[in-house]
Amino acid sequence: MKKTNSLIIILLFLLAQIIAAQENQVYKNNTSDTLNNAREYLRSLKEENKSGANDNIAARKQNRILMQLKTKTDLGKSVLREGFDSELVQIQIKSIIKLNEMTTEGLFEQDQKYVMSSNIFVSNIIFRELLTRVEMILDGLILQRDKFEIVRFGIDSLISLEVLYQIPRDTVAALTYSARIKTEYDDAYKVLGQINKTLSKIQEFESSVSTLKFEIEEKLLKTEHLQTQRINSEAEREFEGFTHFKGTAKSFSEIFEYSLTKALLAFTFYLANHIDLIVLMVLFVIGMRFYLKSLKSHLAYLTKENSITEYYVLKYPLLTSIVVILNVFQFFYKEPPFLFYAGLWLITFAILVYLLKFSVEPIWRRWFLMTNILFFVVYFDNLILLPHLA
Repeated sequence: MKKTNSLIIILLFLLAQIIAAQENQVYKNNTSDTLNNAREYLRSLKEENKSGANDNIAARKQNRILMQLKTKTDLGKSVLREGFDSELVQIQIKSIIKLNEMTTEGLFEQDQKYVMSSNIFVSNIIFRELLTRVEMILDGLILQRDKFEIVRFGIDSLISLEVLYQIPRDTVAALTYSARIKTEYDDAYKVLGQINKTLSKIQEFESSVSTLKFEIEEKLLKTEHLQTQRINSEAEREFEGFTHFKGTAKSFSEIFEYSLTKALLAFTFYLANHIDLIVLMVLFVIGMRFYLKSLKSHLAYLTKENSITEYYVLKYPLLTSIVVILNVFQFFYKEPPFLFYAGLWLITFAILVYLLKFSVEPIWRRWFLMTNILFFVVYFDNLILLPHLA
């Protein structure tokens, strides 16, 4: 009986240990499950917060980019409103092409046996001015192209960013952002399309103007080469015989129209390029006139003396000023066309004839008048740029 009780006690003790061990294991399992659950919760919370933070960061970047895109698009609209005057450029190009063809006529033709030095010189002046104008047009086109390309680059660099196309995880936010980006993108795309069309037109003009510039440069070099040859060679023989000489088969009216057009064109270009010197010359004439009038008022008694020089200087202060200033300023003009410098000489000579008409003998007065007439004839004869074929 005693042994049986001991055995029962031992069994109960073992059973109690087993139960305690099982309870401990269950507790450990429950604790482990709770820890795993906590870790899983924290991990999911971290991922959720991280995803939300990334969405917020992306949304902030997207908002900033869309604002910049709107600014660039508005700038593009402003540039497009300023526009590119293609019609004006086309008119300028056509005008230069026409002047280029007119200047080239009778200068580089193969059947042109003789080219007058005056024609070469006038053509050189015109080609220089045409080249300057072509370069100005080309510079303007480059500035216009740079202006439009800067706007296009600004828009392209923004709409190509990857962050702009990240979709938010939130459905409402995604729908709102999609509507917003569609509006901004459509607006920017329209501006880009118009800018690309304008740039294509500008590049076409650049290509044609560059070709025209190369052509005019080549002709300018040819005229300079002809001038050098004419200067370094012996005198050109214009006449082939007593009744025939080298020239063109154009009529007299065509030659006169051709010569007058080219001479006036070179004269106009030269005046435009030296307008500052011409204004200065006019100011000197006005200043000298006031000086002579002031001198005449202070030395009035000198005009009563029998001194021809002092008398005419003080009696005609304006004409005297014109004669003196024109002759002095002749040395300040570099390579003027014949119509310009010979015209200045003609003006001064005509004034001298007028001033001396009553102070010389009739025979000398007639000689002066005849010389003046011959001066006029030679002056207009030298304006002829094409010889006629007899």
